[in-house]
Parts: sequence; C-alpha cells; structure tokens
Amino acid sequence: MNYSAIKRNVKQALLDGNYRQLINLGEQNPGRVTSALFSFLYSLDGQLRQRAVEGLGLLTDSIAHKNPERARIIMRRIFWELNDESGGSLWVAPEAAGELIYHQPELFRDYVSILASFMDDPILKPGVIRALRRINGAHPDLIKSEVPSINSIIGT
Repeated sequence: MNYSAIKRNVKQALLDGNYRQLINLGEQNPGRVTSALFSFLYSLDGQLRQRAVEGLGLLTDSIAHKNPERARIIMRRIFWELNDESGGSLWVAPEAAGELIYHQPELFRDYVSILASFMDDPILKPGVIRALRRINGAHPDLIKSEVPSINSIIGT
C-alpha cells in the first residue's frame, strides 16, 4: 500500500475512533503509519489532532513490546519536532510525549523530567500540565519520583 492510501486509512481510523484498525495498520507498516500520525499532529482540526495524539501513544505502545528502540526513536522525534532546527513547531508535542509515557512508563521514565522542563515555555505549558496530569492519573509514583516539585502545579 502506498503512503497516500495509508494516510487516508489512518485518517479514517482516527475520525472513526477505531484505534484497533490503526494498530493493525501500524503493525503492517509501522514507519508509514507513524509518519501519517505525525502529520495529523499538525492538523487544525482539534478532534483529529487529539485522536492522533492518542493513536500515536497506542501505536508506540504496540511497537515498544516488539521493538523498544523503535519506540524510543518515536519519542525522540516528538522532541525533535520542537527544536528550531527541525523547522517544525509541534505545539502538541507535550501531549504526545505524555501519551507515550502514559502507555510505557518504564521505557520512557527518563523523559518525564524533560517533558516537565518545558513548563517555562508559555505556549507549551498548558500541554505539559495536561500531559503530566494524564501520567499522574495512572502513574503518580512516576511523577513524584521524577519531578516532585511539579505536584503543586498539576494539582496533586
């Protein structure tokens, strides 16, 4: 299947909220599906963008079980997209990183403090807070151990 067809299928799965279909596509074409999901992280459609965040978290979780290094590459790409050198400005990067941490807390433990370091950026701060709250909801010990000073800010 070519990239255009994969991207159409990924978009439809996201619009339908059919994450099982998304995971199935990702198991067949992990690189292309991941690329398609990254493209939807830039969408102006808020619902599509949020579902892309969720889908990227679920797909990366699936990938991590088979290939943890490939999952780490996805996480590094999220943070790369925030870098001026990338030419991008992925404003939902905190939420995307948070979603990966939420699904794979042990694999991505070291990224919690990196995520929290973006609290100083006024544009990213709301997304960082949402991401840390999401992680904290399932893994409060992770937040307490990695960024104990953040607890009062995220409301724990």
